[in-house]
Amino acid sequence: MYQKAIKRFNGIFLSLMFLAAMAGTAGAVTTFNMTAGPTTLTMPDGVVVPMWGFALDSTDVDGTVTPGDGVVKVPGDPLVVPAGETTVIVNLTNNLTEPISLNILGQMLNPNNGPVWTDGTTTAIASMGSRNAGDTTARVRSFAHETPPGGTVGYQWTNFKAGSYLLQSGTNPAKQVQMGLYAAITKDAAPGMAYAGVPYTNEIVMVYSEVDPAINAAIDAGTYGPGGTIPSSLHRDAKYYLINGMAYDPASPDGGGLDTVAFFDAFDKVLMRVLNAGYETHVPQFLNMYVNMVAEDGNPFAYPKEQYGFQLPAGKTIDVIMALEQTTPEGRYSIHDATLSLTNNGAAAPGGMLAYYAVG
Repeated sequence: MYQKAIKRFNGIFLSLMFLAAMAGTAGAVTTFNMTAGPTTLTMPDGVVVPMWGFALDSTDVDGTVTPGDGVVKVPGDPLVVPAGETTVIVNLTNNLTEPISLNILGQMLNPNNGPVWTDGTTTAIASMGSRNAGDTTARVRSFAHETPPGGTVGYQWTNFKAGSYLLQSGTNPAKQVQMGLYAAITKDAAPGMAYAGVPYTNEIVMVYSEVDPAINAAIDAGTYGPGGTIPSSLHRDAKYYLINGMAYDPASPDGGGLDTVAFFDAFDKVLMRVLNAGYETHVPQFLNMYVNMVAEDGNPFAYPKEQYGFQLPAGKTIDVIMALEQTTPEGRYSIHDATLSLTNNGAAAPGGMLAYYAVG
């Protein structure tokens, strides 16, 4: 899971529970059952930050069900769509106190009945799907149909493309995404093949994000928004910088979980899926190692680019291949944010977006 941020490729995929309305539909359908709810993250300096997150309850791949652990996490457990699957359904249960929704950046959600429009001055819903004719004041609150508090609603994507993508709330993203409603969702073009002509033997998922504890506390207390103590995310001032929900902790024997996020061997072709669920641009940099950039936002490059770092704007996903040779020296290698988001609320560096992986 994300705590180690690694999945050894072994041809075994998670599966999720089928949407009742789709019962009896022929195969090639992967269904995820998820719950959104509150949780917390403890930062290296001991600050406990209120968060929202996703729990994976169960998975159904063409009728084969695998239970999830049902634990709310930030980011949510990565969702893996097996190669060859064409339809993805997510059944979302909302245990939060406000409406939420789902959006996958780079995948087309079936029309259903979204987006959701308000009257522009209150939270009252003016229309769903299309703005009413002649209405020039309505504003989009959600990019997709919403799941109300206490409710369960299904979301469906057909012709699901191979690649690495961010699954996140489509309702008030400036608020709900920074609270932690995001997860990685991936699909290979074929078993062991990220894209056509891009094989790999090992894989790691790295989700970047930031936290402003003051905004999260205001949202948790109900004092965020117009007229509140913090009126909007324009006032955001991130203090903690996370990889897979963790900030590097120099005082911890395991670096807060990031001292060694993965172990690789000579001849491994490591697929690194790097996703930015935060609002700031970061620059993952690989010291003493080059990687081949093979895709961005699920779109493969015609010609891979060899680099040792790359720009990762908000909402961006980048797939790179790190090919380890027999001559690759054994040892620990670092991945750090070259924008120097390497501190924990001003504490002595190193901290923040720093992780290590081991070769050999």
